[in-house]
Amino acid sequence: MRLFVEKLTSIDSSYLCPQRGIVGESWLLDVELSGELNEQQMLFDFADAKRAIKRYVDATFDHKLLLPIAFSGIEQLPAASAMLCLSMSTARGQVWMVAPEQAVTWLDASEVTCASLSEAIAVGLRPLLPANVTDVCISLRHEDIGPPHFHYSHGLRMHAGNCQRIAHGHRSRLRIAVDGQYDEGLTRMWCQRWQVIYLAHAVDRIGWGDTPFAAHGDGRGLLCFGYRAGQGDFAIALPADWCEEVTVDTTIEQIAGHIASVVASSLPGKRIDVRVYEGVEKGAVAMAGGADC
Repeated sequence: MRLFVEKLTSIDSSYLCPQRGIVGESWLLDVELSGELNEQQMLFDFADAKRAIKRYVDATFDHKLLLPIAFSGIEQLPAASAMLCLSMSTARGQVWMVAPEQAVTWLDASEVTCASLSEAIAVGLRPLLPANVTDVCISLRHEDIGPPHFHYSHGLRMHAGNCQRIAHGHRSRLRIAVDGQYDEGLTRMWCQRWQVIYLAHAVDRIGWGDTPFAAHGDGRGLLCFGYRAGQGDFAIALPADWCEEVTVDTTIEQIAGHIASVVASSLPGKRIDVRVYEGVEKGAVAMAGGADC
């Protein structure tokens, strides 16, 4: 007997790509369970299955930096207990990060893909399911949003939950309208500008000498950001061309407002409406410019 649940949950995380660097991503998760019926003539009660699987996925893979343990470009440096200090080399440049261990999940793979992440989730889930459930198949897929869209990574110093982790992210769609009319050119321009971006609040900028990495390199060409949050100390250093530093926090509400105000400043007298998503089926709307503002 097989039981399936489509779109059981979504994952918003970033992953280290050997070619593109740190990539913000959002996946939809489908699950199929196999096994024998229990005494209730069920394989697994839908409510219990959804709760158990979502709890595990949220705790282990969501709002994390996903790292392929078999990728040779990752070096672990000495760090305090329960902390990680990492140097990561990619074709796009080098990135350094220090964070609590809980901000990272390691995959037994040379690269993070839908297939390798699906297998990692399935392997972790199998021991947690009832004995009559003999197998679990996880399928990850992207929301069918088509172009244009962008991938961003960030961290929210003031967030009480897991958004404080300095390298998690999203795959997001965007819609910009000028005087009520969708502007495909502007939308595509912004999605290209932020195709794979790290968005940082300017107040979190620190000097290379203030990072734990200073003893291991010279920091030339890198921007550094760091803060102390509820889960611990976080710092990241990335090539400048990976980043866009903004004057607002990088919540989705502020991202929408930032885009709207920048576009409005270049189009005086025009009303700008921005609708931007934080991953799957959630986001914010902002307006700027126009006679009523």
